Amino acid sequence: MDNKEDISQDIHSQSESSILQLIGKDLGDFHIVRLIAKGGMGIVYEAEQISLKRKVALKLLPNDLINEFISIERFKREAQAIATLHHPNIIQVYQFSAWQESHFFAMEFIEGKTLEEILNIKKKSVETDQQIPLLWAIDIIIQTLRALEYAHSKNVIHRDIKPANIMLDVSGRVFLTDFGLAQHLDLEKLEGDGITLGTPEYMSPEQAAGEQVDWRTDIYSLGLVLYELLTGDTPYQGKSPMSIIANRIIKENVRRPTECNPDIPQEIERIIMRSAAKKKEERYQSAQEMLEALDKFRSEQKISEIVRTATAKEKARAQAELEKEKEKAQASLMEEKIKATLRLSQEQRAIKQKEILKLLKISVKAAVFVSIVYLMLFLIYETNMEEDRIKKEVARTIIQERRREIAEKARDKKNENFGEHKEISIPTDLIVDEPKENIPQAQETLKKKNNSLSKKEIDWVKTQLQLGKNYEFVERSDLAMESYMKIIRKYPNTKYAEQARRQIHRLSSSN
Repeated sequence: MDNKEDISQDIHSQSESSILQLIGKDLGDFHIVRLIAKGGMGIVYEAEQISLKRKVALKLLPNDLINEFISIERFKREAQAIATLHHPNIIQVYQFSAWQESHFFAMEFIEGKTLEEILNIKKKSVETDQQIPLLWAIDIIIQTLRALEYAHSKNVIHRDIKPANIMLDVSGRVFLTDFGLAQHLDLEKLEGDGITLGTPEYMSPEQAAGEQVDWRTDIYSLGLVLYELLTGDTPYQGKSPMSIIANRIIKENVRRPTECNPDIPQEIERIIMRSAAKKKEERYQSAQEMLEALDKFRSEQKISEIVRTATAKEKARAQAELEKEKEKAQASLMEEKIKATLRLSQEQRAIKQKEILKLLKISVKAAVFVSIVYLMLFLIYETNMEEDRIKKEVARTIIQERRREIAEKARDKKNENFGEHKEISIPTDLIVDEPKENIPQAQETLKKKNNSLSKKEIDWVKTQLQLGKNYEFVERSDLAMESYMKIIRKYPNTKYAEQARRQIHRLSSSN
């Protein structure tokens, strides 16, 4: 190469350790997480934009390249124009920025792999062919053409179409990256200094010769990408970038892809050869024209499969093989996504556990407080009700005892012929209307009632009497009276009721 260094050597003049030293550090508003890739136009890192808390791909451009070959002001203007491209198959450029003499792009981060990585996986595999299945390869190129057709309509030329700049996410969606980076370079200065621009294997003849290029250079490069997908190799080979470029300028046309893979359909070979024609006028004149040709072939292919006379078993086998190839190509993509998801879920689980514990503590405190308040209110209400009921029962019992005493005194005075009986008045507030009973008859009924109690009932009565004594012992006369009143209410005409009345009278007298 005339003892002149290649651009990639200028970019990576730093050691591997110095590149890795940026990991974990902040570059302005961006925190660098890990190294993704390094190539001829810079080094790509995964990073987090601190202010917006979003994951981005950060492409760090080499200072030597920026200072010597690129006008910063022009670079910023054209970078802003590229950032306006909004298409499902184009990676969004967020911003171009500089920090401490480091210039970089912040781009949309895609969970996936480049087409170059997928091709390398297939080339290393001994179980499958090195080529990408036909229908899958066509689908990739069609999605890429849609991106190019949109960009060309905005007067933006890519100039560096190659497998390394085509990404696939885990769903198979295609993203075109690194738009517009090559068009900022001073071509005459680069060529004059003997420095190779871009990737020689995919350059159009006019780009390799340093001539003026238009959108048809992207069509040429994409045709060579389709060539490699279906053959597993590039049409131009050489020991150095300059030899590859010279070989391309001298040769009239690329080698036919069916020489490497005879299974390629003739129509697909015709599309490849036309898109990779040496003269611009002989190629497809727009991305839309090439897209229509591939769409037409794909539609005819589907129709031919429907009317084909092959058995259902063969069709199922072909479909299974196609799905198997896709799954193998995407397996490595899913692995990284699963790891990232697991890390995120673990962090979220830890945060949720802390929040739940905090809520539980607050809930328990609130529940205990409410329960205590409710219990206090309930006890106050029950106590008031019990006091009222006990007072009424005690008053009734006292009146009954007073009546009985009055009746006994009246009998005594009559027997002594004391004279006319003087009625003893009873306080009106203690009078309780009670049905008059014949005393002998009541005694007989009481005797029968006492004899009619079952052992279970007698045990209950004795338990209530014992409870009353226990309450008296702890100086809770109100509860003791309640126990005695239960006996009186349940078995009023028994000897146990009389015993309970005497206990109530005794408690009332002592108070």
